[in-house]
Amino acid sequence: MSVFGWRAAALAAAVCGAGGAFGEAELPANGDFERGAEKAPRGWMLSGGVGAWLRDAGADGSACVSVTGDGTAANAWQTAEPIEFLPQHVYRLSFLVRGEGTAGGTAICGPSFANVDIGVPGPAWAQESHVFAAPARKDLLAAPLRLG
Repeated sequence: MSVFGWRAAALAAAVCGAGGAFGEAELPANGDFERGAEKAPRGWMLSGGVGAWLRDAGADGSACVSVTGDGTAANAWQTAEPIEFLPQHVYRLSFLVRGEGTAGGTAICGPSFANVDIGVPGPAWAQESHVFAAPARKDLLAAPLRLG
């Protein structure tokens, strides 16, 4: 069984406007997994399978989420509500990730239209970033963010 731990998912939109100005918006809510009750951080849900919300196991002793998998089925924490991405905008998803007892499989991140397999994380917390563009089609823009 492989266990992937995630800490502080931050999604920033960088939009190049007139004159090259950049604007940023922090998404999703509770991206640091600090708030919640009982078994899940507020605004996040487990897609299925085994996972945990750990309030003191993050890189700096703060909250994180983890998923456990056997390499045959998908399993991820995802935002409870879809995120409304802006068409043709560029986003950067940054987070810390580590693996425990990893013998294979891959960690995944991103919305369904821009999913990335990041491979097998090592045992130490490491920074990862994923840059992607939202599609132009409006029917593809609302999607949950996944970490699994």
